[in-house]
Amino acid sequence: MITKRILQFAFIGGVALSACKKKTAADDNTDDGGKNTTTDPCSMHITKTSGPAVGVKYVMGTDTNFAGDTNNYAKIGTSQTWLFGAIQSDQEEEFDFANPVGENLTTYFPTANYIIKAQDAEIAGASTDSGIVFTGAKLPPFIAGINIYPEFTNPATFIPYTLSMNMSKTDTYKAIAKVAYDTTITVLMTSLHFDSMQVTLSGKNTLTANGCGKITTPTGTYDCIKYVLTPGAVTDNYKGHLVGTGWGDYTWAKAIIGFKTPKIPYINSKTYFWVSKDKGFPVCMVSYDDNGNATVQYLK
Repeated sequence: MITKRILQFAFIGGVALSACKKKTAADDNTDDGGKNTTTDPCSMHITKTSGPAVGVKYVMGTDTNFAGDTNNYAKIGTSQTWLFGAIQSDQEEEFDFANPVGENLTTYFPTANYIIKAQDAEIAGASTDSGIVFTGAKLPPFIAGINIYPEFTNPATFIPYTLSMNMSKTDTYKAIAKVAYDTTITVLMTSLHFDSMQVTLSGKNTLTANGCGKITTPTGTYDCIKYVLTPGAVTDNYKGHLVGTGWGDYTWAKAIIGFKTPKIPYINSKTYFWVSKDKGFPVCMVSYDDNGNATVQYLK
């Protein structure tokens, strides 16, 4: 009987020790659909399950006069700290992942998962296993007074998945928009009367996750992975439809007609992103305009 009790206690003790054993790095990195509970941001894997849901609205504080320390936000590597706690917000902007039902842009892009409304832009978006992508957009005029609605035949990536330290991705995109446009231009004594135009935008971006650690903004400190979107050159081609004739390539005439290359928000500007797994969204973004001026946005 004594021997039997000793064996019982030994068995119970062995089970308890097994249950309390120290969790290893391998345990932290177990594939659990993007919801691993590791406290080390450099071991995070941010996937589709972490991303924004339909109906979520983010409010971003924006410093349009940002003159921060480049060495701060350009830091790369593991266990980094980025300090943005002292930035001053001079305006607020919403980043709304709206339900597509009833949205005007849904008329043009009926398969959109959501309509992303940010700043002055409206973008049709989709959540995929490879990231949050842009499938369509409403863009400012490339010719006076006419908005365009390019559809992406190759979607452009906004937030890449699986987002983890040292991830690198080349993102090739292509978008096409056709608009009614009645105009006549004269080239070498010849009049060309167009009734519609088509613009094709194509480019290649590089997205690189080169930092992980903690970022401090005016609203708190977050574990995050930092990635950089480096835009390549944008190629814009133009076809014109001549009244009574047909379609032709008139890219050579874009300066004569006065076309301006359309710009896609968050895709055609170099931008640094710090993504928190808890939020599934960038808690901070620093982007540049064509003149090299930086704007910082942070999640409020």
